[in-house]
Amino acid sequence: MEEKISSFQPKLFQPSVWDDIPVKRDNKSMNIVIEPDFEMDLEDYHSSIKLPKGFVFVTLSNQSLKDISIITGFLNDHYIPDLVSKNLYKYNTRFIQYRLQSPVGHFKNRNTLIIGVAKSDNKNALFGLIAARPVCYSIDGQLISTYEIEWLTTHSQLRNRKIAVVLKKELYRRLYIGGYITGALFFAPMTLPFQSITEPSKLLYKRLRIVNTPQDQKQLEKLKAVKLKIKDTEKIKEINRLIEELTPIQLAPTSVIHQIRLANKTDMPELFDIYYQRCQSKFRLYRVYNQKEFEYTFTPRKDMVYTYVMMNSDGVVKDFVTIFVLNHPNDDKLKSAYLYYITFPNTSTPAENKTSYKILELFLQNVMYILSESGYDKLYTHQFLGTNNALENALGFEIVNHADKGIGCYAFNYNTKTIELKDCGLSVHI
Repeated sequence: MEEKISSFQPKLFQPSVWDDIPVKRDNKSMNIVIEPDFEMDLEDYHSSIKLPKGFVFVTLSNQSLKDISIITGFLNDHYIPDLVSKNLYKYNTRFIQYRLQSPVGHFKNRNTLIIGVAKSDNKNALFGLIAARPVCYSIDGQLISTYEIEWLTTHSQLRNRKIAVVLKKELYRRLYIGGYITGALFFAPMTLPFQSITEPSKLLYKRLRIVNTPQDQKQLEKLKAVKLKIKDTEKIKEINRLIEELTPIQLAPTSVIHQIRLANKTDMPELFDIYYQRCQSKFRLYRVYNQKEFEYTFTPRKDMVYTYVMMNSDGVVKDFVTIFVLNHPNDDKLKSAYLYYITFPNTSTPAENKTSYKILELFLQNVMYILSESGYDKLYTHQFLGTNNALENALGFEIVNHADKGIGCYAFNYNTKTIELKDCGLSVHI
């Protein structure tokens, strides 16, 4: 393996690797496709980007179980360790296939693109991977038919060889010759040499319970022991607060939140309407679905995706929450969840806003209780959901890593004024 890795030489790639990808926005114009500052040679664009000798691009299929297995293994080995913790979770093949597929016939003549870099004599051993699927976005009222990069990663020992940029170039080339001048959207750390179209978003978490691991149990016992020994009133209050935070509380039904249950297929048209009512009036940037794609994305799938709906006393669905299951790599009994989507209130007056956010707070508290009782340790999410700090302020979500600059949403060649987090309605998987 070392011999193969060492054959990737940085000098084989141009120093200005981003110069021929039009992504350098200026934060001044609104809704403009960035024209490249170089002349595109169509003949060159019909030839793959050059790779070092002995390496080739490989195209993988989201319909092939073998390819899905290869993708899953590569992501678990080289993508996840770059996140919060390599011990946080692992992907399974069902989730990867779910994210890389679309409803049959949904996008005419537009297919998911999965491109890998491999040795020419062993195309099953990946050194880099980019996977993008067709999507539609609304950006400042403009409907953008584009692609979204679901995953982009390279072998952990090849991070300084600019393979990720080469993969982006190859994806852009294939999109360009396919007629998609708007390129693709992707999420990446705020360290790239150009501006994202959004403010940076940081990863948040909320501990749901503290009894899953021996370390957690020791921490709880330690807190209880300290509570018995210390006489200082303020310290006792603080310790009591910590213990209470880690104790799930079941909330009684009210007239506003009469029932919380799992969604089913018959709920989807109603949830579809709720989604658009909130997004169209509240956000500058959000995903655009048709009913078939919405149903595919948000319908619950066992041990993978769960959507909970909130009903009032009249039996009307008022809101919904969608979470993804994060499987622990070393223990099947340990699970975390990721808050993928939540509908946030759209109100016209401060009084209505306060009431709506309180209802939302109660809804999420109930969902977190359900998750904790179902064996989940933590709930993660990103700040892209347009929450406007509500999760941190009202529900005690914390930033995972304060030193982390966060991630931004980038567009290959689309320019609009920077979108604040409160104006984003993005659903981003971890």
